[in-house]
Amino acid sequence: MTTAGDAVGSHGEAATPAVRAGDASAVGRLAQRGTPASDAGPSLPVLRGELVALIAITVAASVLRFAYVGTGGPWDSDQGTAMIGIWTAVTTGQLPTFGPQATSLSDLTFHHGALFYDLLIPAAWLTHGDPRAILAEIAALNSLVVPMLWWVARGIGGRATGLIVAVMAATSADLVFFSTFIWNPNFVEPGAALALLGAWQAWRSRQPVWWLAAAAGFTLATQSHETAAVLVLPLGATFLLDLRRGRSAERRRSLLWGVAGFALLVLTYVPVILHELTSGFTETRGIASYLSAPEGYVSAGPVARLVFAAIRIPNWPLTGWPYFELRPGVLLALVVVLAASVACTFLMLRTWRHRQSISGGEIDLANERAGVALVVGGLVSIILALGLGLRAVSELNLTMSEQYHTAADPFVLVAAGVAIGAIWQSQRIGPLRLVGRTATVAIVVAFVGWNAIHWPPITSTGSWQEAQAAAVRIEGDAAGGKISLVPLDVAKGADAYAYPLLRDGNTVVAPDDASTIVVLCDSAWITEGCGGAQEEQWRNAYSGGKALTLVDRFEGAPEQTLSVYRRIP
Repeated sequence: MTTAGDAVGSHGEAATPAVRAGDASAVGRLAQRGTPASDAGPSLPVLRGELVALIAITVAASVLRFAYVGTGGPWDSDQGTAMIGIWTAVTTGQLPTFGPQATSLSDLTFHHGALFYDLLIPAAWLTHGDPRAILAEIAALNSLVVPMLWWVARGIGGRATGLIVAVMAATSADLVFFSTFIWNPNFVEPGAALALLGAWQAWRSRQPVWWLAAAAGFTLATQSHETAAVLVLPLGATFLLDLRRGRSAERRRSLLWGVAGFALLVLTYVPVILHELTSGFTETRGIASYLSAPEGYVSAGPVARLVFAAIRIPNWPLTGWPYFELRPGVLLALVVVLAASVACTFLMLRTWRHRQSISGGEIDLANERAGVALVVGGLVSIILALGLGLRAVSELNLTMSEQYHTAADPFVLVAAGVAIGAIWQSQRIGPLRLVGRTATVAIVVAFVGWNAIHWPPITSTGSWQEAQAAAVRIEGDAAGGKISLVPLDVAKGADAYAYPLLRDGNTVVAPDDASTIVVLCDSAWITEGCGGAQEEQWRNAYSGGKALTLVDRFEGAPEQTLSVYRRIP
């Protein structure tokens, strides 16, 4: 018996035995009498011990993520580009129309949304553009994924499942990694988690206001990276089913909140819409050009692409494959995706065909079935859409490409956690109970251990402090003159050093307008070696190359050589 002293936030009267046992027919009879199926039993009370455990897990996740803030996290051209966009908005007082430029193999380029910049502008303004403040905001938002996924998982599989998923979200090397540096895709996972939570709560509670929360999460995720638009598949399907099951008044309310959510999404894209109407739809054409471009690095048929996506997408938040462990982790990746497929199939069959509870009676069967359908069906739809429709998911490049499918990560973690929680809940009495719970603990410990050894190092080889020091040295060489930065690898760029120079008030201009030209050579991208043939080729090709004299050469960061030339009067 649950007393007021045992629970926090308990609502409603005790569940009837039929509903407590997951009797679908009882739930159906209550629904026919006008009581929503999800309201047939009370909300599962949050026990004090459970709340303490959640707080401890969330605090641990925050401490882990904020550990990287002191060093400013890894710092390279992408981080410099993002900070230039934010700093430009701060110094000009104008909100940006676009976010960072998206990768494109075509001549037509396009951009991600500007909401990533908008949310970080206040922190930049308060700290005079200190990247560590930006990173702190990213870490804080990423930490919120833990309680959001706990909420979803708990509502599907019960208390134990919620805490299991919280631990997984807190320690996943994927989530930790995407909170340690400044990059627009880092907001996709918090946005996707909020979208999943909103959709689940709208369905479970029959409170359509949650669709506004789902729309806010979808907006954040999609603005942060265009590929997160794939979330429209599970969210749209759930919304249509929510409309279908309601009575006329409920449908009207759901529709109104759905329209409000859509209006929120459109509002964030108003600057882009106005730009498209006055510029010949350049962004739209860029996206179409990218999607219709040749296959890129990997030419594979649809079946091969789908199989690879089905292995890659579930493994990323669970094992970090393929980015962290490509060849050594292949066997583990195959085992994980096979186990995940079997577990998801088992969950669907157990709740839909055999009508058996996965939470041990803590959650009514109707909610368990709906929750499993949402996370498993949503994950399958995302894999199908990205595997068949986006070539980047089928490519293994020198640079990271996992950001193309991070919208699926909350679905993967919840689905995996519900399956693990089912093992914990199985055989609640008898000798097999100990075996099941021991196996559950072993799986969670193995997950945490594997991911812990793949957390990024606290101190990175290229940091904000190193870029700052390099900028100070360049400023000394320039002696107050105008500076130009020339990357030998154009695609990489030189914004890692442009930002600290701009933040210090320097003028960065084109080479012809500069008195000091700094040539950046990254040996990871320049095979001929830095300070060698390729740099000399650039100098010979540059019209004013003969009027340049080398005054300084040093490493701005490991493998990054900066050659400082001054124009001869």
